[in-house]
Amino acid sequence: MSANNTAASPLVVTGTIGIDTVYTPSGHAESTLGGSCTYFAAAASFFGPVRLVAAVGDDFPEEHCRTIRHFANIDAGGLEVRPGSKTFRWGGKYHDNMDRRDTLFTELGVLAEAPPKVPERFRDSRHVFLANTHPEVQIGLLDAFPNRALAVADTMDL
Repeated sequence: MSANNTAASPLVVTGTIGIDTVYTPSGHAESTLGGSCTYFAAAASFFGPVRLVAAVGDDFPEEHCRTIRHFANIDAGGLEVRPGSKTFRWGGKYHDNMDRRDTLFTELGVLAEAPPKVPERFRDSRHVFLANTHPEVQIGLLDAFPNRALAVADTMDL
């Protein structure tokens, strides 16, 4: 399937969008766009249309919204920006081998609230990727896709 194949069945991607602070042996980045939903949606958009379902707070930088909109095949119609809420934030330090990391902080923000609502026009999606979030949230989101042919889930540490 080519990057411009818009006839493909849309893939719904749900999960975490965050603001990350990351330290590595070669440098660090603060307040960078993060989250498994973000990265999976961006990668999948090269192969076909993606429908994104996630929530962020009103502190989510416009720069990060522009980055998501930069990907032509991502329909961000399911991205909720919640007034008065904070975006999920994570900070970590990677070790020399980059296989190990230490979590420095986690601020749940919108992840401690109700899951995002799936837009009605997304409910016909047959392919669903449940990016990293709480398993109970993942199971609940599956109910929004009664005609799904394939659902794949990323796991998380509890």
